[in-house]
Amino acid sequence: MSLHAPAVGLLLVFLVLGAAYLFAVPMFETPDEPSHLEYIAFLSTVGRLPIYGARPEVPGEGMQPPLSYVVSVPLFRALVGASPMLLGELHRLNLSMYDYDLDAVGSNELLYHSSSRLRPPYYFTPKAELRYLRHMRWPSLLFGAVALVCTYWAAVRLFADPAVAILVAGLLGLSPQFLFRSACVSNDAAAAAIGAAILLVVAIALTDPAGVRRSHYLWAALLAGVGLLTKVSLLVGAAVAIATIFCLDRRSNRVRVADAGLGVVAGLLIVAPYLAWNLEHHGDLMGLGVLWRTAAQLTPHEEFGGLGGYFAGMYWRWTFESYWSRFGWLNVYPPNWVYLAFHALTWLGVLGFARSWYAARHQDAHRTALRLYLAATILATLAMHIYLNVRVPQPQGRHLLPVAPEIACVLAMGLVSWTTRMRHGAAWRVTACVLGPLLGVAVFCLLQVIVPAYALGGRP
Repeated sequence: MSLHAPAVGLLLVFLVLGAAYLFAVPMFETPDEPSHLEYIAFLSTVGRLPIYGARPEVPGEGMQPPLSYVVSVPLFRALVGASPMLLGELHRLNLSMYDYDLDAVGSNELLYHSSSRLRPPYYFTPKAELRYLRHMRWPSLLFGAVALVCTYWAAVRLFADPAVAILVAGLLGLSPQFLFRSACVSNDAAAAAIGAAILLVVAIALTDPAGVRRSHYLWAALLAGVGLLTKVSLLVGAAVAIATIFCLDRRSNRVRVADAGLGVVAGLLIVAPYLAWNLEHHGDLMGLGVLWRTAAQLTPHEEFGGLGGYFAGMYWRWTFESYWSRFGWLNVYPPNWVYLAFHALTWLGVLGFARSWYAARHQDAHRTALRLYLAATILATLAMHIYLNVRVPQPQGRHLLPVAPEIACVLAMGLVSWTTRMRHGAAWRVTACVLGPLLGVAVFCLLQVIVPAYALGGRP
């Protein structure tokens, strides 16, 4: 049997499960999917990036970087053609949904939004003619598969143990939330794929017998540029990756500064047109001003007991639960035992990771560098998420997907660390004991949570 046969099997399971999630969740019933889809329709129909002014050309997600949407344009054109009708329907729906014009959706013929007359968990009433739009979700599933493959190869390089590599990849690919986000129109799966590619570059730099080379800087910087064109939050992990490579570089300061500078220039060349466009149309290089302007329409902290009350309660619970398994518009969720299981998995992994790091702090420089990179990347991204939530309540775990591969590495290392005194083959037993139940939870969430929710909450 091929050494990588289990990985191929895991990939096939992910694709089958992802396709099942794709067809089980009704179209438009995932966070901001109508806006993500309008972004693609706008690019296809108008042929330029949308401007987010006082009345946005793409309300909701129109301030996002464009790369993942550009990739979906050919599929949209193949499915829809050149008709502008769908763009108009989506635009009027989003104007109403994001409170720019509450009555705009009233003139739609195919797509409506009126939560007051729909039975939960439904938010939307599309006509049957729009069922074909479900196929616009396939690019996300492909990005999810890329994330899984890159994560596996990174783990193979880092741990040289196929059992641990499968465990790392499975903790990503069999997560119910990752399956859900890989089965809807959004940029989350694309962000996870680029995040996984960045992890792979760090893994190669860590394990290259020749040490750090110029190519490592170039690949990391190029992925940073591609990441910035996909989702701004990827820039945090990319910056930590470049800093890690720089610290690992044992060549002279002149050489490593020159190579790092060359990488930064290459990355800037990729994003320069987008940065210039942002500066011209949104007033700042990253377009962050638009993000803060949209915050005025969201529920303020005062509704959750003020800033202190929000962070003392709702923030941590919702972020954790929606990282692992909240569906629909965060209004479809499994029973509490599922979250208890994920708490056990997470805390066993995190505590094991910390315990093994302390035990080996003077022994393995390679593993210490890896642990520092993983911890720094996750904590920096979490700090960014906390800062976002200080500005505006957004307790959504999907915003941490750019570092989901690193989180999977931490959990896998921690879980395996509890078996250090067991006999040979313990890693495979841990992998089976973790991924078997995780697969069961993913299937349970599909068949016993998502399918019944939408079957019982049928549209009127």
